[in-house]
Amino acid sequence: MDLNTTPPLEFRSKDIESLVYLMKKAHRENQPKPIVFLGAGASVSAGIPSAYTIKEKALEMYRDKPEIKRLSPEQQTYANVLKCLNAKDRNTLLRNYIKEAKVNVAHIYLAQLLKHKYVDYVLTVNFDDLLLRASALYNFIPPTYDIAILNDITTGSLPTGSVTYLHGQQHGLWLLNTDDEMKRVAKSASNILGKISVDRPWIIIGYSGEDPILNVIGDLGRFDNELFWISYLNNDPSERVHQKLFENNNKGAFIVKGYDADSFFLKLHSELELETPKIFHRPFSFLMDLTENIKDIDVPKKESTDKNTKISTELYKYTKDRFENSRKLINDAVNRYEQESRTGHSQTSLSEQEIAEKSYNQEVIDLITRQHYDEAHAILEEFPNKDSASFKNLSKTLHSEWAYKKYDTWLQNVAQVALLEESLRHFEIAAQYHPQEDLFFNSWGVALYQKGFIEKSTDVYLESIDKYKQAEALNPQNNLVYANWGLSLYGIYLLQRDNALLEEAKNKIERALQINDQDAVSYVILGNIFFELHRPFESKEKFDEPLAMYQQAVTLDPKYVSAHNGVGNVLFERAKAFGTLEDFDAAREAFSKALSLDPNSAYAINGMGYVNTEHSQQIKEETMLDRGIDYFLKANQLEPSNDNIIENLGVAYMYKSEYQLAAEEKEKFLKLAEERLIEVRNLGGSTYNLACLYANVGEKQKALQMLEEALNLDRETLHYIEKDREWNPYRDDHDFQQLLATYA
Repeated sequence: MDLNTTPPLEFRSKDIESLVYLMKKAHRENQPKPIVFLGAGASVSAGIPSAYTIKEKALEMYRDKPEIKRLSPEQQTYANVLKCLNAKDRNTLLRNYIKEAKVNVAHIYLAQLLKHKYVDYVLTVNFDDLLLRASALYNFIPPTYDIAILNDITTGSLPTGSVTYLHGQQHGLWLLNTDDEMKRVAKSASNILGKISVDRPWIIIGYSGEDPILNVIGDLGRFDNELFWISYLNNDPSERVHQKLFENNNKGAFIVKGYDADSFFLKLHSELELETPKIFHRPFSFLMDLTENIKDIDVPKKESTDKNTKISTELYKYTKDRFENSRKLINDAVNRYEQESRTGHSQTSLSEQEIAEKSYNQEVIDLITRQHYDEAHAILEEFPNKDSASFKNLSKTLHSEWAYKKYDTWLQNVAQVALLEESLRHFEIAAQYHPQEDLFFNSWGVALYQKGFIEKSTDVYLESIDKYKQAEALNPQNNLVYANWGLSLYGIYLLQRDNALLEEAKNKIERALQINDQDAVSYVILGNIFFELHRPFESKEKFDEPLAMYQQAVTLDPKYVSAHNGVGNVLFERAKAFGTLEDFDAAREAFSKALSLDPNSAYAINGMGYVNTEHSQQIKEETMLDRGIDYFLKANQLEPSNDNIIENLGVAYMYKSEYQLAAEEKEKFLKLAEERLIEVRNLGGSTYNLACLYANVGEKQKALQMLEEALNLDRETLHYIEKDREWNPYRDDHDFQQLLATYA
């Protein structure tokens, strides 16, 4: 791997909670509220395809058009293809998609934010009317502007709560698709955006940034109240977006990852603690709200004529009665299904139990969606029939989601092991209701793996493997199941040092890669396995295979921290084993790359400490050793119970003692080293370096006792004994020779 390649683009990030804080504060204090900017991605789940799909459809529909035929494959971009179509062709192509589109969750929840004044403006480069249709569900239509035809809009005519189409709208006179057409509104857009953006947060979602409007946004300057770019799932925006918004760290732009448009607005709705839209939760109340916005017809007191047209009071009365009867039916349904369902007093076509269960189902699902798990559990405790399929399905869903949430929360603070235990408890409860999803068992297995790693427990690792077997039975094509299975086997190997476990783990990872050879995680795990299989490294070539695995992972995912750490670790071990100084520098660069992606990666910080410490021993430079000690201390702060970090710190103190001329200073650092290495022993780690320390200071009995413990834990320790100079005074010692013979 060329460690001098161009680094991946870097984006400053924030989580959704930071945005929620700003929105709540603005709403509470009546401050300027966000601008929401919608791109095509916001409408994909509604059935409106991406620009790529539209382009491909146009190429198919108009393949015989001369202008289309003249386009080379490289020229077949969205803008170029649509430029070949006349206005009528383009409108026909797009309106068919828009006509068939359904209102999706993203637009329903955005309309709610508009209605309740959590958002001041919506700007969109889409042509569809999804937001207007969603707003109608709340009995309001926001003011709507189309700058494709109104080039003189000012903020005076652009009230808050409005929707502005930047590329034209479905039924407008202009739909702007080509580069030239889109450029014609850039000046108007600049005028509008410059005036409304002052002191307002920005939320940009579903937008590729591949049109001239991005230039307008980028030219607005610094976003004092921040800009949140909602990236699709875990993807990064394009280089063009990075250049315009993220290259300058003072611009106030941040990326939010992990969501598509629907899940983002659902999460935002939940965090803002807004009421669930009645169309989802109370459909009959939703219908009642609609009728309350309709003015009943007034019945004339007597028959009258107007321009010789007779108006019948009976017809008026019949029409009014019909509407009033409709309202009564809806009101009756509200009472039966939404208010009185738990009492069971109403007689309907559904049984009393069915009515009650449906009501409970709606309420519990609503609470689960909003992550109010305790409230959902309390409601389920009142469920009328705990033997019913509805109760079992709700309980399974509740405890599954609860388990996932507890696990995600634990990942944010791994020191709170109780959260992991709570997650596992909810997995156990959910399992009582016989889930049939491979995702459930795979996730359960991952949580158990984490517990096994913390407790260094073979039994818990085996429990995780049992869950992976259940997941495999449900879906033998889930590559993640095999990858995680291999990781658990690798965890057992680290405890037992049985190479048969490594071979079995390798088979699982190779199976995962047969299913999906683009999974960077699998390559990192395989790199770990090859690293152990090739120990002890008797030649430099032994490092090639694990290094290749980590490099492949970096190629697939340049922002995968563990992959860079893997590269750094292999290069470091090669440098340490064969004294290749250039490998120390390359390892340092790999760990630095990992830290640029995650400044709190304890593994990378520990790696930097390791590189500086061992490199210092090669060139005898104390200041480099001191840097290594500083790295170990920082890593120890992040992971106080990590025995590997503590052991490295102890060894570094041993090295530091060798630079001390004064006996008192030398003794001080040896004491620090002993304290750290005893701590490692108490944590269940290797005692080999503690044995080396005692050997170095001439405490033979302690040295041999610790060496025996180390050999019991890992027989490969014999390989290090042959090389380490601390044992030179003992090579001819009878007790030392007898101990080694026992493990030979």
